Amino acid sequence: MSGLYIHIPFCKSKCAYCDFYSMPHREELHSAYIDALIAEAKQRCEEVGRDFDTIYIGGGTPSVLSKANLQRLVFSLSEIYNLSENGERTIEVNPDDVTNEYVDFLASIGFNRISMGVQSFNNSTLKLINRSHDQDSALAALEVLASKQWNYSADLIYGLPGEGLAEFADNLKLLLKFHPKHISAYALMIEQGTKLWAMVQAGKLQPCPDEEFVAIYYDLCEALRSSGYEHYEISNFAKPGFRAIHNCRYWDFTPYLGLGPGAHSFDGSLRRFNPANLKDYLGTLADNQQFFKIETETVVDQLNDYIFTSLRTAAGISKKFLELRFPSYAGQLWNELAKHPQILTNAEFGRVDEKNWLMSDAIIRDLLIV
Repeated sequence: MSGLYIHIPFCKSKCAYCDFYSMPHREELHSAYIDALIAEAKQRCEEVGRDFDTIYIGGGTPSVLSKANLQRLVFSLSEIYNLSENGERTIEVNPDDVTNEYVDFLASIGFNRISMGVQSFNNSTLKLINRSHDQDSALAALEVLASKQWNYSADLIYGLPGEGLAEFADNLKLLLKFHPKHISAYALMIEQGTKLWAMVQAGKLQPCPDEEFVAIYYDLCEALRSSGYEHYEISNFAKPGFRAIHNCRYWDFTPYLGLGPGAHSFDGSLRRFNPANLKDYLGTLADNQQFFKIETETVVDQLNDYIFTSLRTAAGISKKFLELRFPSYAGQLWNELAKHPQILTNAEFGRVDEKNWLMSDAIIRDLLIV
């Protein structure tokens, strides 16, 4: 089956590190936006088929939507598509939106997994990166999710301004008290165009040194391994049986459909993307016109996509998949993998060892087909 992604671009505030397509939340636009999403869903209902066993509503911050609008979206999608009753249904939330009543509502409309951005428990850091919650609201949200035994993922970021090895260790220790089924831990990337980028350019902020990133990463891996988590992708850790099924779709060439401005799709051969422009999106869908663009990709482009995504996972590159999907290049690439000093190979797979994942971009550059 395929995966369905819905992008909600609205946020209470723009995080200082975020380069995803999002904007300050304007409630007067929400109803029209849901109308546009439903129109696009109907328009593209045969692109990857109507059967989906994962749905992921991300952003932005989907939890800024009213209950009525969120329920209308979910029920409309259920009428247009065949959404597996037992499939993974995830929604992203802010900690300050999580209450007993709200998560009960999410369960009532079919969600069975929550992804929550904690990022840090340090109030000074949270204020600096422009998060809408504080430590108390993060702890209260985690208490709600833990007490109700939700399948949830909590995000942390390491390398944040003012937070080194000891500070991140404290954040992780506090999070582990709640025993989340899944943890995403991201190395801070200071992307051009973000507030943090501007602060670095102005000399108001010093990025975390590379050696500190490495030290934090090794401690992170060891702490989560000893706590029973599987490290299955460079930034993702899960208790056995609780990997993010939807996110794995982006790494293994399973088809997925993305709706909303800034969303991407892949039908197994063609990649499509929606331009990141809300005004144009609303106008185009109101006229029932096609909004997506097709990305022009060669076989080599697709192979390089596979190399880039798979070598950031514990599974790595599948020799069988290479031979089936890219027969003209399989032998050449497998030989390169076998002789690369930082690639571990056996008869079936080639992968980067966990200790070298922070260097995976450099390793991948060695292997890309040009």
